[in-house]
Amino acid sequence: MDNFTIIDGNKIHYIEEGKGRDVLVLFHGSNFNAMTWVNTGTLQAVSSAGFRALSVDFPGYGQSQGERQHLSEFVGKFIKILSDVNRLVLLGASMGGRAVLEYALSVDGKGLSAVILVGAVGLAENAQRLNSLSRLKVLGIWGSEDRISPPDNAKYLELVGGKVRIIMGAPHACYLKEPQKFNEILVDFLRTV
Repeated sequence: MDNFTIIDGNKIHYIEEGKGRDVLVLFHGSNFNAMTWVNTGTLQAVSSAGFRALSVDFPGYGQSQGERQHLSEFVGKFIKILSDVNRLVLLGASMGGRAVLEYALSVDGKGLSAVILVGAVGLAENAQRLNSLSRLKVLGIWGSEDRISPPDNAKYLELVGGKVRIIMGAPHACYLKEPQKFNEILVDFLRTV
């Protein structure tokens, strides 16, 4: 279901599916928007697994207003609007992965149960700070043919105890090429959080 909220005076769009106090918030990459996670069946898969799933349009993307900047700060502001949350998991793809990662690092993982990074950019630049996420469950999902954020970047997550899954034959947006496989990996991980 389409929803809107106001953050920093901007109308922000998000899509919500499912009920419950266990929440997954999904953030898209630079060429995508909140509908991406609907089109791949990800919101449906996550809500069927018992999580409330929220797919967010970053400011300036999709149906959201605002400037395309300070995305990690936006992640923090968005999750503050959530109420009645037991477990909070953040997922970010590519640019959204950097925003989620940098937000999680800025709060040393506090308030989060897990972080899922999908072909995330920005891992090498933040490698020295990743130990602050060691108390969280961390999953990295990459396409084996990712040329934007090569699968080798996942090693940074493994060094801090994160799990990594590679989808063979898939490009950077591995969830588009192999949505069923992607959703299976995601739901299997969420069941362990």
